[in-house]
Amino acid sequence: METGQAFEMGYRSAACGFFYDGMEVIAAASLPAGGFEPLAGAIELVGIEKEQVNADMDWLCTLCAAAYRRPIEAPLRVDEYRLLLTEHIFDIVNRWSYIADIKQVSQLQAWFYAGFGLGRARTVFAGLRLYDRLREISPCDAVEQMPRRLEPMAGEAARQCGVAADEDDLTRVRPLLQAVSQTLDPLALALSAATIGGEPVRSPAEIAEAVQLIESVRDRIRLDFGTPTN
Repeated sequence: METGQAFEMGYRSAACGFFYDGMEVIAAASLPAGGFEPLAGAIELVGIEKEQVNADMDWLCTLCAAAYRRPIEAPLRVDEYRLLLTEHIFDIVNRWSYIADIKQVSQLQAWFYAGFGLGRARTVFAGLRLYDRLREISPCDAVEQMPRRLEPMAGEAARQCGVAADEDDLTRVRPLLQAVSQTLDPLALALSAATIGGEPVRSPAEIAEAVQLIESVRDRIRLDFGTPTN
């Protein structure tokens, strides 16, 4: 596997988490809301991701199918998505440890976690946008738990971007990866104190700025290092 593929495998698998996790939360919130119709504004936030998620899942499943030499079906539900991560994506990453060249192992892992950290970071901020929308419409238990679920993801993404920034191959984007990491660390703390009736964790402008930063780092890596985009 090339380093660019490792980056894409990490980014695409993590960034798709918002779609699957978001639909799971919306399904849970629909009961106290009295159905899906009142949640139309929240569904819209998740629905706009569907086309990109389908493309990313096709790419990931094609990659996994080549690795395992058998067809891999694209996930339709959140449990199938999580199974794809644990049984295929992370299994491939774990198998890199058997490569004799330690430098190659380190490079592949760094690129994967750079992608996964960025993808996870985007999922966190997109999830925060969904949380703000849902707590206005259906402030139920499922919605109230969202900050608790996003908090460890933010901390994980901060660490992964920070560690990847130290990789020599990624020197040119080191300040950008560090900027993403530094954006996530205080967010994790803020999420730990978030409440349904409290102040927003981040303003819409701050969320938009963070997503723009994350996507600009992703695009810079794709441009500078020629990673596959389709």
